Amino acid sequence: MKVTLMRNTGFFAMGSPLTVKANGQKSLLFQNQEQVLELPDTGTQRIQVGFSLLKSQPYELSNQHDVTLEVTMNPAFLWVYVLLFALLLVASRGIVPLVAGLVLYLLIMYRLCGRAYLIKEVA
Repeated sequence: MKVTLMRNTGFFAMGSPLTVKANGQKSLLFQNQEQVLELPDTGTQRIQVGFSLLKSQPYELSNQHDVTLEVTMNPAFLWVYVLLFALLLVASRGIVPLVAGLVLYLLIMYRLCGRAYLIKEVA
């Protein structure tokens, strides 16, 4: 099965390649690059992309036809930057709101790190 993987993550980590894990092999995917992967036609194949602590959920392919997949940033992850800006505003209120905001920020980051990238099929 031939899988074409395209990266369109916008300006986030443009200069750093994503690591693509497919069928036990690793490769690099740069910004706006297309990469063709040859995967076995038998069984379910998993593809996952990541950069440092940021990863995607494994994408499972169980069909036998060629497919084109696109890697994008998770829109929910973009709200982390808005939250960080709000944390700067809260920091002026005192140490207790600052610590509470930092704890909330770290919990949200921990929850979203495994879903920072989305892999979706292109029609």
